[in-house]
Amino acid sequence: MCHGQMIDIRMPRARKVHQCDCCRRMIRKGQRYEYQVQVDGGDFSTWKGCMRCTVHVSMLYANHGPHACYTDQYAAAREDARDVGWLDYLQQFRKVRDRIFS
Repeated sequence: MCHGQMIDIRMPRARKVHQCDCCRRMIRKGQRYEYQVQVDGGDFSTWKGCMRCTVHVSMLYANHGPHACYTDQYAAAREDARDVGWLDYLQQFRKVRDRIFS
């Protein structure tokens, strides 16, 4: 999800069960998820992210710039939450979630 040129990005509803490429949790049938298509140096790749990971990554990009890439996004998110306070972080999470998945 971090590198390459974005070719397509969508927020479909799952028609079958998928696995989040970030946290490896199940994306159940009917749930919204992020689907990306990228090209990097001639290599074609796709990425599927559950709602939780999509929101966390969007917040990390917003807080740390568009080229931010984390191998442990939840550790980075916890660090951000400690910096701003957990309740403020949760409110920010809900706003981003509602904007992305509305």
